[in-house]
Amino acid sequence: MAFRRRPWLYAMLPGFLASLAFACSRAAATADIVHANWAFNGLFARFGTRRWKKPLVTTLRGSDVNRARTSRSARAILSHCARYSDALVTVSQALYEDVAAMIPGIESKLRVIANGVDAISPHCDRSAPGAEGNPVRIVSVGSLIPRKGVDLILKAVASAEAPRNIELSLIGDGPERTRLERLACALGIAERVQFAGNVPPSDVLSHLRSADAFVLASHSEGRPNAILEALAAELPVIASDVPGTRELIREGITGRLFPDGDYLALARLMCTL
Repeated sequence: MAFRRRPWLYAMLPGFLASLAFACSRAAATADIVHANWAFNGLFARFGTRRWKKPLVTTLRGSDVNRARTSRSARAILSHCARYSDALVTVSQALYEDVAAMIPGIESKLRVIANGVDAISPHCDRSAPGAEGNPVRIVSVGSLIPRKGVDLILKAVASAEAPRNIELSLIGDGPERTRLERLACALGIAERVQFAGNVPPSDVLSHLRSADAFVLASHSEGRPNAILEALAAELPVIASDVPGTRELIREGITGRLFPDGDYLALARLMCTL
């Protein structure tokens, strides 16, 4: 997206890639093992591991695998990364199955190692949500990009039976922010929505501790840390029913799932809070 908005950045790409390959080679010289995160980095880490004969482990976290479903270039990067890596780690069973289906014959390299988060002490004095004078405080954490489906959350708030009883905090920033702010105004809920932007980790924890529920409406995920942190803060979670996410939610116990893209179903679940 940055290249589409600033085409002149393409002129810097060759120098960036050369610098990345050189940095990988220099770092690998003194390492016992090289660990890369995401397929693209795994591909370039090969410049160092091949020269110095060091083993390479690449962790696939979701976005690289999701792009490979629809993009030939992304699938080529993933395939070459799988070929050059001595081991491939996925953070969820859903990603494991996707990679195994896209690149036959690499099952012996694949492992699932689920990512986790630190324990979070929940707020001890949450008032009863929905009681008179106590709006339901909903928080969502994630980049403001189309894949995260933040527009669905805004539409769900506006469609709820009593939208004025809901307060929404959106933690994160991205290229969609201006459009989403305009959408909140058009839906008549701007005064109920806080666009907090990018905040330090300690402030994210503060938002989680003061919230009544967490919502994630992503169209695709690997194994979202945001949900793990919400569960660690003992928040009920409402999330889109997509692979990776559904591995984390015990329906009706630790959260609720709604069909991907169905903001009216999301609104109904918000009202149950």
